Amino acid sequence: MNKVERSRKDFRMPAFQRTVRWPRRHAWLVLLPIAVISCGDAASSSMPGEGPLVRIHVEPVSTASVSATLTVSALNPSHVLKTFMQTFNQGRFDLLGASFPMGTRGQVFFQVDLLGAGYCLLASGTASLDLTSDSEFDQKVVVSTFPYCGVGPFLSVQVSGLLGAGGSVSSMPNGISCADTGGTCKAAMMKGTQITLTAIPDATSVFAGWGGACSGTTRTCSVTVNADLQVSANFASPVSCEQIRSDQPTAPDGNRTLFVAGDKTKPWDAYCQMTTTPTVAYLNLTKTSATDNFAQFTVGGASTGITVKTNYTKVRIDPAVLKVDTNDRRFATSMGALVFNGSTNVTSMPYATSMACGGSNAGAANIDLTGTPFAVATGALALGGSTPTGTTTPTPNGQIKVFNLTGNGAAACGWNAPTGSSNPYNSGGSPLNLVYFP
Repeated sequence: MNKVERSRKDFRMPAFQRTVRWPRRHAWLVLLPIAVISCGDAASSSMPGEGPLVRIHVEPVSTASVSATLTVSALNPSHVLKTFMQTFNQGRFDLLGASFPMGTRGQVFFQVDLLGAGYCLLASGTASLDLTSDSEFDQKVVVSTFPYCGVGPFLSVQVSGLLGAGGSVSSMPNGISCADTGGTCKAAMMKGTQITLTAIPDATSVFAGWGGACSGTTRTCSVTVNADLQVSANFASPVSCEQIRSDQPTAPDGNRTLFVAGDKTKPWDAYCQMTTTPTVAYLNLTKTSATDNFAQFTVGGASTGITVKTNYTKVRIDPAVLKVDTNDRRFATSMGALVFNGSTNVTSMPYATSMACGGSNAGAANIDLTGTPFAVATGALALGGSTPTGTTTPTPNGQIKVFNLTGNGAAACGWNAPTGSSNPYNSGGSPLNLVYFP
């Protein structure tokens, strides 16, 4: 057959085009597609406005090949290395291609796997290329054969992710390379071969555990392939700091991304205290001035001394139920000291609490969840005490992030605080209920 010169547009004929999108990390991130295409011999010319195009020449290609898998690892627009995979079930496999968005630069890594009948691995090879412009590039990938296709026992690995979680699984020695969730990798092995599988979660996921011939939650698993084996690798979006420590036992204290109910579409910024047992999660507050996120017991009436005011920069939260532990003051500072009823010393105040004891000035407090994906739940605040008076501005309705509170008692002590509070001073606060409201 005569070779026909084709334009770059022809090289991307719809009959051959496969489109894979960058995995979503944040809903607000604009994601760029990359097309992976299979084609015969082609000459092409540049088209304006198009990014780098790489023609991948694979050799040698066995006539027993019935499909090919191309795995590409490249930097996404945020300069994070992402890996994705496309399988081709028809056409010639000695020429594959990858098309990138305009402006893509840097090292790109390619892995080509040639599969025979029953999806056993015939051959595999890798190569890398430095993209320096929006030009067209040619890259040669030499594959090495695996001699057990069709004759040895199979090792199958199924990769799954819950609610958007993702990861990959590779093996040593080579043979298994599952670069994305939702698929199965399969390779024939020489009987008695010991294979070590390694699970690698993506940047915002954790490894949730093995199934089948492997078990446990450590990221590696070794199996001896004496017969056909099936293994499953499961990934999840972390709900708690404890889940992160289970996956990464030596992880230090610091900020992490957690997900409400493990849903990838509901991220939030947490500070994980990893050095405690169990771990503790804190919600980072973005408003931390003297007039933001404070609780106050105002002196007067039945209380004497200096008004007590406590300011918070982080609040402890139970990620499973979205309740704030208002008594945790690890990331709080307090000023003042008072005595009320002549005997009780007060040196700090729980979060979201305003209190006074019948004096001319009411207690005060501020809740400011601006910059977080949370709001105060309906019914989460209430007046309490002896003939209590006070205001909550604005009126809470489950969709408000900022409140100013006042609280006092007409005859004695009263407060405005999380519902269920009783004498909420020092460590006497009740939990504050939040809702997810990005």
